[in-house]
Amino acid sequence: MLKLPVKILWRAQREGYSLALLCFYTLLSGSLFRSVGWGTKFYGAVRFGSVENNITLGRRCMVGRGVFLSASPNATITIGDSVSLNTGCHVVASYGITIGENTRIGEYVSIRDQNHTFTDPTKPVHEQGFVGKPIVIGRDVWIGRGVFVGAGVEIGDGCVIGANSVVTKSLPAYSVAVGAPARVIRQRG
Repeated sequence: MLKLPVKILWRAQREGYSLALLCFYTLLSGSLFRSVGWGTKFYGAVRFGSVENNITLGRRCMVGRGVFLSASPNATITIGDSVSLNTGCHVVASYGITIGENTRIGEYVSIRDQNHTFTDPTKPVHEQGFVGKPIVIGRDVWIGRGVFVGAGVEIGDGCVIGANSVVTKSLPAYSVAVGAPARVIRQRG
């Protein structure tokens, strides 16, 4: 009999915490986020790298614990409605990242639109700067746990990407891709 009250209290505490974070991030719109859509749930505090008021989070999103967001001054991160970013995801933009509505992103996924330049062997890598291109992830995409999505990649609507894949090339809509590097193994539907 004690299980039901404990479950109710646990859920109330979790929902209250999520609502408090939503209010906090909404009140700070214009400083951490450009905007946060109503109904978005936060299951832990978001960590920020560069904060330039250029991150937009849609309505009814789910943001897990330890999600890291960073967009440099000339870049934007635009996350559509009903997107889930699970625990430990990193979304880092120097050029721009767009994630379409209803997309599901598993735990510990890394989405980065830039990489270090390392062409000059006479200079340390950290002194050579970055190269990159924007990333576009379509609608209704499912990205499995531990996936890496690199610069310039376009992932079409409805794609499914298997856990721990490394996506370095664009994927056509409704593809199922796996591996490192990711390759299309079939089409959905």
